[in-house]
Amino acid sequence: MILPMKCLIFALTIAVSMLGSASAQQDSLSQKSITGPPEPARPKPNIKPPRAIKTPEPEPARHPGKDITEVSITVGTDGRVHDGKVIQSSGSTETDNNAVAAILKWRFEPATVDGHPVAIKVNIKVDARRQ
Repeated sequence: MILPMKCLIFALTIAVSMLGSASAQQDSLSQKSITGPPEPARPKPNIKPPRAIKTPEPEPARHPGKDITEVSITVGTDGRVHDGKVIQSSGSTETDNNAVAAILKWRFEPATVDGHPVAIKVNIKVDARRQ
């Protein structure tokens, strides 16, 4: 009676371990079907920053500032400047306004990603002490 009982326990142990193994395989398969195969590594994009091709100087101010004016702009896909905004003042409103007015006239070769033009934000510093 003990021998058949040992065989039964052995058989149950094997059956349970096989079920656990099958369940783990099923989980593995279902996980793969959810996430899909791994994607191939993508090459890094070829990024080229904008290049200024026309940069008129700002008009001299009657009361120049004592520091640098920093202007944030967007260079569009057409190479034109959009949305000029002072983010650091020179200390002179006139100097800051002249800097923004001049930068809005600048023209660029637009930035590109993989050969396609893209709009990009750029900060430009104008030294008021040079005016």
